[in-house]
Amino acid sequence: MNYDELTSAVRDLAIRTNTAAGDARWYLFGSAQRSISDALDIDVLVVCRADGVADAIRRAVDVDQFTRPLHLSILTCAEEAEVRFVEKQGCIQVV
Repeated sequence: MNYDELTSAVRDLAIRTNTAAGDARWYLFGSAQRSISDALDIDVLVVCRADGVADAIRRAVDVDQFTRPLHLSILTCAEEAEVRFVEKQGCIQVV
């Protein structure tokens, strides 16, 4: 899987999950964002409006669907604004 295929796969997952669970912003970060060939896992951050949406996303996502482990981090908008994770980690938004 190359970077474009990874981004497309995460985007597809995000769109399906957002349809079922509620709108959220999805980002790639970590080693897969820098070099998919060297990455041991796929780090995804999801930023959603409320805890209920976060819970629905956790239930909807199958973390074993990728060839590498998917590490799903979920923050509410308020939590992300407080810690500024997207900015600090240089996350790339996919949806």
